[in-house]
Amino acid sequence: MKEALDSIRSQLQMNLGGLDERKTDRYFVSTILEELGWDLANLNETVMDYAVKGLEQATEIYYALYSQNVLLLLVDIRPLYSDLTNLNSFTKTFRTAQHSPAKYLALSNGVEWRLFSVTPEETSLVMVVSVNDEGAEEKLLLLSKEAILDGRLTNYLSNHLVEEKAADDERKPRNRGYQITDATHNGINSLRKKIVNNRSVKDQEISNSLIVETVLSVFLETADGFAYEDISNAVVLKKKVIDSFKKYFSS
Repeated sequence: MKEALDSIRSQLQMNLGGLDERKTDRYFVSTILEELGWDLANLNETVMDYAVKGLEQATEIYYALYSQNVLLLLVDIRPLYSDLTNLNSFTKTFRTAQHSPAKYLALSNGVEWRLFSVTPEETSLVMVVSVNDEGAEEKLLLLSKEAILDGRLTNYLSNHLVEEKAADDERKPRNRGYQITDATHNGINSLRKKIVNNRSVKDQEISNSLIVETVLSVFLETADGFAYEDISNAVVLKKKVIDSFKKYFSS
């Protein structure tokens, strides 16, 4: 598993935007599943495009993984770096899962894996892991056939309940699509906390996304005057950005 994760992390350093579900599966998801012991070429263990016959307002799920004819895990895939936090976009997927015998549903965009427990009444987020996490190998191994069959996954989840909001706050910085250092992300977090803790009037919710959007919009308003041909490295680009802000505030 370690070598597979190292290979995936190396590939993610390249500009891979625009990969659809099939390519995301081929380069990232199936690699993980096979490392976890799932035999994707075995028709007795793997069903692709799983659907519940006759069920309306539902959709097919990418993989249904079995052991001895028992459905253990559903895995649905989205394009690389897709947002997995908008649960409204998974309504049909959840409906299919809830009408299946599976107890677990995993959603993956190649980088992040979000595991849901499934009952006929609801789906509940129980674990989130990014391939970039330090503990990614340990958590992903809980999705192996053996870990599900011998109860390790159940035991882990009973001791590590995850609230969806807490999981989002923890994982979003590591699944941004754009590469951004932890130092920069921590700086944004610090700025937001200072604003929230010190402002006298609350007119609007201040989020990290709002801060980034505001700063970038100011920068882009003045970026048209760039001499693009001499931007050869990050140092030059940083100076251009600083100059653009000076121009903005002096106008």
